[in-house]
Amino acid sequence: MKVGDLVRIKRSSIGCPRDTVGLIVETSRDRHPGTNSIYKVQTFQARMRYRWFTEDYLEVVSAER
Repeated sequence: MKVGDLVRIKRSSIGCPRDTVGLIVETSRDRHPGTNSIYKVQTFQARMRYRWFTEDYLEVVSAER
């Protein structure tokens, strides 16, 4: 996964239901090389928000390659 990928949230969390679609806008690797990947996702809900998720919460819908 990388910045620009369209993703779907596989597991629900507080304020973000399962199957919510979003766009990866930042990765933790950009700030801390060598650490586990955490992705900042802009969700497309009634209120657009930025949320951080680990890879196991996300499924790539469309990848920008």
